[in-house]
Parts: sequence; C-alpha cells; structure tokens
Amino acid sequence: MKPELYKVTLNWHGEVKEYYRWSTSESQAFHYATRELGRELNKSAHNVRNYFICGNMDNYTVELISAKKTEEVSDADKNKVDNSDNSNRTMDSQSSLDFTDASTKEGVNTETDGTVHLPVE
Repeated sequence: MKPELYKVTLNWHGEVKEYYRWSTSESQAFHYATRELGRELNKSAHNVRNYFICGNMDNYTVELISAKKTEEVSDADKNKVDNSDNSNRTMDSQSSLDFTDASTKEGVNTETDGTVHLPVE
C-alpha cells in the first residue's frame, strides 16, 4: 500500500496540536502522532494514546490530505475544456462586458438602479 499524507489533530487537555504524517492508514498516522506528542511531553506513547482512545471525548481527528489533492487534480483533468473548437473564435470585449450603454442595445432592459436584465433564450 502506498503511503499517503494525513493530518492528525490532537486535543491534549485543551491544547490543540497538529501533526502531518506519511503513513499507510489512519491508525498508523494516529500512532505516529501520539508517539511524537509523547516525546514532546516526556510521557510514554502508550499513556498518551490511552488518553485519546480510552476517554469518551471526541478529542482527536485524522484527516487524509494527499488523496484530496489527487482527487482535485483528477476532477480538474475531467473538466478540461477542449479549446481546439474555439481557437478561431474571438470575443468582442466591449459588447459583452460594457454595460454602461446597455439600455440602448436591443433586447436589454436596464432598471434605474443599474441592474441589467438580459433576455432569456
């Protein structure tokens, strides 16, 4: 299994700590983060882990980070627009973006407050 990046947030008696760990599972990332917190506090990793596991509080989260970025990239690839059809087309920026004189154009209704209502096709 390929290692992925996890964000582990631990709430140790009101003090929130965040750790980013490469691991193959959420439980392994949690294990690594609690071991690091134990080192910082000069406590055993076992005692630190028991604080989070044995209590009935929701005092830690493990979030997968690297897979989200991979999904975002793949979604962007899926949504790419094929610009080869539009390569010969140009847009007249004055006619499509300038609404200062929109009331004189045919089919456009401009309210007195500047709201422009374009006809629905």
